[in-house]
Amino acid sequence: METWAKETAERLRNEDMTRRIEGNQFLEKQQARRALGPKMFADVREFLKQNYKDLNKEMGKDILLSEVRPQSEAIIRRLDKPRILHVHFDEDSGTVRYSCGAVEGVYLISIQPDLTAFFETLDHIPHTAKEIAKFLLKVLMR
Repeated sequence: METWAKETAERLRNEDMTRRIEGNQFLEKQQARRALGPKMFADVREFLKQNYKDLNKEMGKDILLSEVRPQSEAIIRRLDKPRILHVHFDEDSGTVRYSCGAVEGVYLISIQPDLTAFFETLDHIPHTAKEIAKFLLKVLMR
């Protein structure tokens, strides 16, 4: 057998093995994203809730009001101005999308090779649930 055939066969086997490994890694990350995502979004919701309740308590009246929504959403209304913050978690894509007036954006759930997870912006800046909640409330209070 010629050297070219052996080298080509070896290259093709290596490419096939690499594709299988990458496919398995992708599936592991998807499974981790689906397993960790809802809890991570629940943390964002909890920080939002705690902070708006703290503001209402500090002011001595309701400034912000949360609407009861499914676990994949958070809606907070400003009572002193016509502003509403909408936050939605998409479990399939592992994204948290938000909008408030003309401001909108997205956070991604990033899964590392060791299967740890964190939120990040589209430009790959990592954020905690607490940081996201504070940012979103600042947007609402502008």
